[in-house]
Amino acid sequence: MSNTSVDKFNAVVHQNLTTEKKHYTAKDSVKGDVVQSVKQYLLEKVKHLPISETQGLPFDLRLAIKERVELTVNIEAIDHLANGSGGTVQALSDNIIWILFNDKNAGKITRNNFKSRFPNEVLRDWTPMFRTVRMFRIMKKEGTEIERFQFPL
Repeated sequence: MSNTSVDKFNAVVHQNLTTEKKHYTAKDSVKGDVVQSVKQYLLEKVKHLPISETQGLPFDLRLAIKERVELTVNIEAIDHLANGSGGTVQALSDNIIWILFNDKNAGKITRNNFKSRFPNEVLRDWTPMFRTVRMFRIMKKEGTEIERFQFPL
C-alpha cells in the first residue's frame, strides 16, 4: 500500500470521527544566509513535502480524541518512544497531546518525569507528547536548512 493511499484512508477515518478535533500547523523557519524572497519561497515549498523529506514531522497535523496514531520520529529509545510506536489520542491541548500507547512501557519514564504536572483529568498511563524540533535541507546550498517545530505524530 502506498503512502498516498494510506494518507487518504487516514483522512477518511479522521473525518468520520465525531470526537473533539484539533489542527496543528508546524512552525517553520529558514536557517542560513538567504535573501527574504528565497526564504518565503522555501517556507511555501516545505508546506507540501511528505514527512519522508521533513525528518518525520508533518506540516499539517489533524487529530481527534480516540484516533489511532504512531510516532513519526525517535523521541527517546530508552523510554520506548520510537518511530512507529502506536497508541490512541486521549486528550488534546495547544501544547500537549496525551497518548495512551499500546505498549505500557512506552513513555513510562516521561510519565514519571511529568506526573506532578498531570491535571486531575489525565490518567496516569497517558503519555504527554510535546512538539519537537527537526532540521532538514531542501537546497543544495550548504548552511541553509529548514527548522520545523511540530508534534511527532
